[in-house]
Formats: sequence, structure tokens, C-alpha cells
Amino acid sequence: MKKSCLMLLASAAALLAGCVVTSVCPFYTEKDLVFETTLLGNWVNPKNHDELWRFEKLPELAYRFTLLEATKADIMEARTFRLQGQLFLDIASNDQDIHFIPAHYLLKVFVSITSA
Repeated sequence: MKKSCLMLLASAAALLAGCVVTSVCPFYTEKDLVFETTLLGNWVNPKNHDELWRFEKLPELAYRFTLLEATKADIMEARTFRLQGQLFLDIASNDQDIHFIPAHYLLKVFVSITSA
């Protein structure tokens, strides 16, 4: 019985672990911030053409990040930073719907260069 409960708990933990890391605090310090002009503009999800990511410049090394979907638009604030030479994107929601403190979402940015 204990062995099956342990296996069930381990399976549930593995299934509930997500790919997007969240936190109530930013993942960077001010010295880590960078501004990537190549991020500005509109980005379309190749797997879902109804999803558009728009990045616009804000003051103080920040972006207005708008996630446009077929039925809604979410506006958030984003910042890019480097840790150990790798580029990350921290997105904080402006909407505090059910949360008292908006969560921060961490995404690693990969740059792929293709020639036309």
C-alpha cells in the first residue's frame, strides 16, 4: 500500500511539474538587465497562427508585451536579462485577477539565424 501511494505521489509530481518557471519575485538584478532591440515587433507562433506576441519599447530596459489570441489580448511587462551569457525573458502580468501578487514567468530565449 505504501509503495503504491509513493508511486502515485511521484507520478503526480512529475505530471504537475511545468516547463515555464514562475515566481513572485524577479529572476534578475538590475545589473543583469539588457535591452534586445531584435525582440521588438510582432512574432507569430508557427504552430498557432491565431497567436501573436507583440513587443514594444518601454522606459528603463522594459517592453510592453501583448499576447494577442483569437478571442482576447493580455498586456504584460517584460524584461530581458543575461545570466552566464544566456538570454532570458521575465514576463510579469499586469492583471492581478485572483493573485494578490502578479507572478513572474521565466522563458529562455534561443536565437536562430536562418538565411533566405
